[in-house]
Amino acid sequence: PGTVVEPMKILLLALILAQDSKTIPQAHKRDYISAADNCRKAKKLVESDPKEAVRLLTAILDNSEIEERECRLRIEMRPGTYSRWYEFYPYHFRARAYLVLADKSAETASRIKLLEKSEKDFADSVSRNLPPSKSKLAAVREKLRVLRNEQLAAEKEPPFRKEWRTLLDEGRFTAAKAHVESSGGFLPAGKREKYLSDTKTECKKALGTATRSFYLALKDYPETGTLSRLSSSEFNLRFRLPDERDLVSTTYNYSWCRSVRSTLERMRSGEDVLQRLLTHGIEAIPMMGPLVFLEPLAWSTARDQVMAITGKAKNAPRKERDALRLEADRVRKAWEEFTAKVGESKMRGKIPARDFASLMARFPVVWEGAPATRKAIETGLQSETPQTALATVEKGLAGERKIWERLAIESRREIVRLQITAGALRILAGFESVEDAVEKLGPLGRKWKQLGGSNSPSPFGPRVDKVFRKLLR
Repeated sequence: PGTVVEPMKILLLALILAQDSKTIPQAHKRDYISAADNCRKAKKLVESDPKEAVRLLTAILDNSEIEERECRLRIEMRPGTYSRWYEFYPYHFRARAYLVLADKSAETASRIKLLEKSEKDFADSVSRNLPPSKSKLAAVREKLRVLRNEQLAAEKEPPFRKEWRTLLDEGRFTAAKAHVESSGGFLPAGKREKYLSDTKTECKKALGTATRSFYLALKDYPETGTLSRLSSSEFNLRFRLPDERDLVSTTYNYSWCRSVRSTLERMRSGEDVLQRLLTHGIEAIPMMGPLVFLEPLAWSTARDQVMAITGKAKNAPRKERDALRLEADRVRKAWEEFTAKVGESKMRGKIPARDFASLMARFPVVWEGAPATRKAIETGLQSETPQTALATVEKGLAGERKIWERLAIESRREIVRLQITAGALRILAGFESVEDAVEKLGPLGRKWKQLGGSNSPSPFGPRVDKVFRKLLR
């Protein structure tokens, strides 16, 4: 079988054959022997001592007596006798030495200068038909391109970064992103992506700061009254949030805060927002902390609504009171549903128990003492000392004042009616006139008018009716 020649050796052989081969006549052997030896030495020093390699090769290239370059050469030592072949590539070797020096240099300007020298030598080598220099030249030019871009970036980046930083500090993250995309073309791709990534990170940090400030504002204003009394400028300052159009990313917490802020604005304009607040509370369960800050405001809203309802019920007739009670029940049920969902979550026990029963207890109650009081008046009239008996009834009715504020309008009206009735009968039993009774019962008469009392017939006779008619004038 034939000898197998390795592919690399074939390539080297092809390169050798492609290069010029020169024979130096004996007459010029002295200059070329020295130059060839120094070129061989320089080749060995390219990696270990590139500066010395450059010095040796520059001396060769500066020697006008050395005309042959970038070739294989041999020297005629005597007529018909030649030296061995030399790899005489001073441009190629010096270009490589400059390349090593450039790689070792720490300063960009110095590296560019050395690479430019390397580029020129490789170009001279290529022009003299040395094929290996072609790929080297392309590699050096690519390095130069990258370094020049980096140098340009180093010059342009400070003002670019200052503008980018200003936009971030102003919270204009969308504008900062656009600035990177439109004005950051000079940056290497990796660095440009880092600016975009940092813009997103800064946006998230700003959102974290804004939402924490929002939670503290909720904590500082747990009552609907104080929140509603804030001026518009104070409200906007305390509950400030970044404009969504300025953001390059968002978070669940930020979206929640924006929804809550919208609800607070509705509250300040007079809308009923209890159900919205309770919904926000349920949405805040995964965040835990915000629920703790929102719950007092939600409770304040529910409490104020029930107190307003019970306030209306105080002087409302029975049918209207029943409707108001249903309205209060709806508030109570909504609150109980909210607390049930909180109780089923990891927030169980983290918010205070609220006393809804005491709120509902503010509804007016019906006084049940009317039948017994009328019976006591009838019994008193039939007693041996009716004035004393009727005075006792009056005293008992005056004692009902202890629960006066809790009584329904009909019950308060009935108590005053019975007070006037017992008082009139007591005065008339003492043989005084109707006019005397009207005068003495004047304060009760005015109260009777305030309560909307009417001149309905009395079961205790026409003289008592007359007293009522005169009191209502």
